[in-house]
Amino acid sequence: MNKIKAVAAVFIFIVISGCVSAVSISQSEVRSDPFEPKIESESLRFYTAGQTGTDKKNRVYSSSFRDGSVDWMWYELIVRNLYDKDTSLLYREVWLDGNDAVINSEIKTMSVKKKDVYLEFSAGIKTEWEPGYYVLRIFQDSLKLDEKEFKITKLK
Repeated sequence: MNKIKAVAAVFIFIVISGCVSAVSISQSEVRSDPFEPKIESESLRFYTAGQTGTDKKNRVYSSSFRDGSVDWMWYELIVRNLYDKDTSLLYREVWLDGNDAVINSEIKTMSVKKKDVYLEFSAGIKTEWEPGYYVLRIFQDSLKLDEKEFKITKLK
């Protein structure tokens, strides 16, 4: 009779141990899909300024600029937060010329707080801007977040 009680106790112990480990597995944190957008572009605009940029109230946005008047090209990106946690996101800016040749490509970091609805980022690059068309593409992970074209026109 004692052997039956011992076997039953071991069996109950095994069943309870299995239930406890099954609960801990189901409560483990699920990783987010890296191909799921965490932000969504609301606006992408261009302006010119010096090396340190300029205050928002002094910005003049355009998609066409005159040759000789552009030293630094800046963009203002406004995004809507789709993520429900505080996190840091990496995004890539890729500047291309009219032939789709990469002028510059850089990875930047966005700090996103759960409470944030909209976020604004601004950055610029300096290069020898020749007359022609240019494109800025913004990626979050491998997803294209936004793309916008601007042109440099010849002075007459």
